[in-house]
Amino acid sequence: MKKVGLYLIIAFTFYLIGQIIWLFMIILDVPLFGSNYLDDIIISQVFTLFAIFGLITGITLYRLNK
Repeated sequence: MKKVGLYLIIAFTFYLIGQIIWLFMIILDVPLFGSNYLDDIIISQVFTLFAIFGLITGITLYRLNK
């Protein structure tokens, strides 16, 4: 069960990072990492990592309850 908690913490840390980057992109209205294209790639990668760790958490929980 500790493994599931760790995966959840990692997943929601990536979610928080993505939300902070997204918020700064909206508020500042300037590219944070040099270009809008690079900003979009970075934010999509952060949310992809969130989704992957969320999926791993769900699969692990399913296996534990099976």
